[in-house]
Amino acid sequence: RASAFLRSPFGLAWHLSKPSTLAWGGGIFLLGLSYGSVIGDLATLVENNELMQQILQSGNEHTLLDGYVALIFSIMASVVSIPVILSAMRIHKEELTARAELLFARPTSRRSVYTPFLIIAFTESIMMFILLTFGLVLGGGGALSVGGIIGYGLTYLPAVWLFGAVGIFIVGFIPALRSLIWLFFASTFIITYTDFITPLPSYLTKLNPFVFIPHLPVEEFKILPLLILTISSALLITGGLVRYENRDLSNG
Repeated sequence: RASAFLRSPFGLAWHLSKPSTLAWGGGIFLLGLSYGSVIGDLATLVENNELMQQILQSGNEHTLLDGYVALIFSIMASVVSIPVILSAMRIHKEELTARAELLFARPTSRRSVYTPFLIIAFTESIMMFILLTFGLVLGGGGALSVGGIIGYGLTYLPAVWLFGAVGIFIVGFIPALRSLIWLFFASTFIITYTDFITPLPSYLTKLNPFVFIPHLPVEEFKILPLLILTISSALLITGGLVRYENRDLSNG
């Protein structure tokens, strides 16, 4: 009795992902609004805060605003990674509840069922940054333009994709250790925050994929680290999908 769309692999994936996707999208948009609402009083807020002045690299009002936008995107990039990880690993949740068995008991390719979840995950990564940008612009009351800052957020996509790719690799090879992805996420989140306050040793910062992303607009754009992160993600995704096709689902 289900619709033709729901009976399709993509329809099923969207039906399962939709509540989480909409909730995270709304939350990130509201965060963008709240961060944007601060822009008008930014100079006053950091006037007597030397640490914030140092973080935002202020020298005049323009560079202060640039530093603030760069800071928001660098922090929110970690937050955007969460729904991407959840969607990329959602198929494993269906395994744990034994619902996946109902799908794979039929003559169907596991990759054809898993791939729509991945399409949703990586589409989410783009949409979340767009929603964050619109929130910042609307909250900023004209201080920012969508066209002026949308690229700053999208620059972080290769690092966000890496988190999703690691999740896919874990689902394919070692699903019993799925908590490793959250350990990886937590460590990078802590490194990101701590490095804003006090310089960390280089061997620690290099564990954080976001450190390789140029923090636009206060840093120079570099394409090479983005390409390396994207290629690494592609390799992890390919390996995870190939392994998932043949993995014993009872060992998840």
